[in-house]
Amino acid sequence: MTLPIEMPEFKLLNMSTGETVDIDQIVSSDKPERWDKVYTKNLARMLDIVGDERMKVISFLLRKKDTFNLISATMREIAESTNVSPTTVNKVLKAMQKGDYIHKVRGGKWRLSPRLICGGKHAVAMATINYYDNIDGK
Repeated sequence: MTLPIEMPEFKLLNMSTGETVDIDQIVSSDKPERWDKVYTKNLARMLDIVGDERMKVISFLLRKKDTFNLISATMREIAESTNVSPTTVNKVLKAMQKGDYIHKVRGGKWRLSPRLICGGKHAVAMATINYYDNIDGK
């Protein structure tokens, strides 16, 4: 007997036509050999935590991450690059840490949760998850 698989309900909305499409995750690629998989439910939860006015900080982090989700930037650099106050950058990073969406590796080094976004091959993803769970932020 096969049990039904329950998929989270997530829809993509075409604003022009009103048509909706059921989705579980969004996969994007600018190069065939490289891809990022975005887990939309976790991304949505993170955005709920930090709010709309702090999107510049999150966008910066997503753009700056490397293959292993590592971001090299101090809070001051993030503030200057995004034209957001250091206080706001600190609040965003603290909220993301509390939600387990980012770990502080050390001063000026951060790692985004591989459960939020994960790039590259499966082996890279597994290594990133291992570092995130067992080494970073511990």
